[in-house]
Amino acid sequence: MSWFSRLLAVLNHRRPSPPPVPVPPQSAPPVMRVSVWAAEGGFAPVVGGMVTLDDPTWPSVAGVLEDGRLRFDLPAATQWGWAATLSVATTVINDQRIVLAADVDVALPPVWVPQSRLTTTGQFYYRDGQPFTIIQCSDFQVYERYLRGEDIHAVLSDRRDLGFNTLRVWLLNTSVCNIQPKDFPAFYTSLGPFLDLCDSYGLYVELTVFTQTETLMPSLAEQQAHYDQTVQAVGARFCFIEGANEYDQHDNAFDPNLNLWRPDGAIFDLCRASMGADSWACEPVIDSTRYHSNDTDEWQRRCAHNGMEMGDAYGKPNFANENTRPDSDPNTQHHYDAAAGAALLSAGSCFHSNAGKDSTVMTGNDRTCGQAWVAGAKSSDLSQRIYGYIHRTDLETSDVIRAYQRGTCIVLIHA
Repeated sequence: MSWFSRLLAVLNHRRPSPPPVPVPPQSAPPVMRVSVWAAEGGFAPVVGGMVTLDDPTWPSVAGVLEDGRLRFDLPAATQWGWAATLSVATTVINDQRIVLAADVDVALPPVWVPQSRLTTTGQFYYRDGQPFTIIQCSDFQVYERYLRGEDIHAVLSDRRDLGFNTLRVWLLNTSVCNIQPKDFPAFYTSLGPFLDLCDSYGLYVELTVFTQTETLMPSLAEQQAHYDQTVQAVGARFCFIEGANEYDQHDNAFDPNLNLWRPDGAIFDLCRASMGADSWACEPVIDSTRYHSNDTDEWQRRCAHNGMEMGDAYGKPNFANENTRPDSDPNTQHHYDAAAGAALLSAGSCFHSNAGKDSTVMTGNDRTCGQAWVAGAKSSDLSQRIYGYIHRTDLETSDVIRAYQRGTCIVLIHA
């Protein structure tokens, strides 16, 4: 038998091939259904949504309305438990963090309504016709942190929950902060959203435009461009603009030819500048003035009384926007008294602290004194501010160095 015949015989008698292994049908892609609840309860009237996985290689998926819920047909490789961002469209866009699951419930936050513009009558502020006092806290670095992409929500929550209503924020500085417009391409375009974010926490903002000006931004052209772009970015939002911090100190002064103008439609409160500790107002006065009591003798009474003197002199609001920190004076009674007196006699005051300089959550004595500050500011009956000032010398003792009265409200300043 030839080799060819033998090969044919082997091939003709080989074992039959096994049948093919059956392939199960492709499983349906995972489906996630999201129930959206309104802030006040019940289903929210959503118009659409989008879910985006943290993994940038995973495609975003648009939601489809189905029986009052959003249905998301996810890619087949999706795993439940993966982290994602859910954007829900109602009257506004709400972004929330979720983990993927077959059924997800989310609740919408209350719709943000911008705070009312503050108005002035004489030397006091009013909101919606009611007396309003500035309860400010230093937050020099919070805009820098925002520009660097840091999460500032914890700081804003901290200030709001403590009871502050205004932040003092610096826009040019390298001695305390590290913020210069040239270092941040989105410096001016981010300013409006930053103000809106603070406002959503019930916090007004005072923007200090210049510090270290002669070193960091010496030319008039640079200064004017910085000021112009700042006030244009503010737009029609209400805030406070302070031209410079302590104009008469260090190299903080801006060029005297700087035009501190206001764009059409702008409603911000404009102060030319603050001055050094226990100095008089920076003139010519525009909308309001500032006073600093930092580390002065009996600063707790100066914070209240000297601010009143400036308000009386110009017939415009004054608030003491930088005062002695707790690391220099840890006496909580002094912080309470300073804020109480400033609320009764002037337009308000600012709690200054190391946590405020760094824009971090307050702890330790910063927090204790901050709580005392807010309590003091809220202790004064603002309805009595319209009455004449009385110096109650009959109430003063070795422990009470000053006693101030307007109407029926009396504030004692302790030694």
